[in-house]
Amino acid sequence: MEKAVRILDESGYNVALTGAGLSAELGLPIYRGASGGAAETISLLSREGWERDPVFIWRYYLDIYRRSRGAERKGGYHHLHRLVEAGVIHAIITVNIDGLHKRFLNDPEYPLVELHGSVDKAVCTACGYTSPIEKLDTGTLPPRCPRCGAPMRPRVVLRGERIRTRDLVRAIIEAETAEAMIIAGFSGSVAPANMLPLLTHRRGGWLIIVDPSPTPYTRLEHVVWIPLTAEKAFRMLAQRLI
Repeated sequence: MEKAVRILDESGYNVALTGAGLSAELGLPIYRGASGGAAETISLLSREGWERDPVFIWRYYLDIYRRSRGAERKGGYHHLHRLVEAGVIHAIITVNIDGLHKRFLNDPEYPLVELHGSVDKAVCTACGYTSPIEKLDTGTLPPRCPRCGAPMRPRVVLRGERIRTRDLVRAIIEAETAEAMIIAGFSGSVAPANMLPLLTHRRGGWLIIVDPSPTPYTRLEHVVWIPLTAEKAFRMLAQRLI
């Protein structure tokens, strides 16, 4: 912990990479299906799943949207965002689609990359028009585009789809700029996000891993592993750095 504090304090540019583990601390679902089967749900949350059953996908993401709107800033999120507000963390990259970083930051200018999109927006499948979910009529699913009448879909990256080039480029720039990257709630199993820490590492930056269990990055040199939950680790870091 003391080494992580020293690195973050001395580094000129610190980036956080966050994953589902951070939101799981708030009780938000990672993968839930009608039958409770994770494998079935993952299969349905795909391009093919959208073609087969867009109503299922809408219900799934609307559930996450509604849960996230009711979530409070606590746990790892609270202490991480304290570090953001204190100027310790200079940018955030997340694979989470619940939109919590954006809502808790409440700063549209802050460098936040939502690599897999966010459930708080929808995009038209025909004309590309983007709208906040709250402005759509979700009484009938899928909702229709206010401009052209075509079906809207949640603006998230489904399984089998490419990440938007703009978001990927922004994430790569942040990773290559970072002198230290702190990784929390991210197992390293999701590509291409799992390559971002390696970009920081290969350019001589430190990796600080916050996870109770080892990850693929804990075996690397020039790495600090904090084997705690995000809530405990970020609370302790905030106590020492703010």
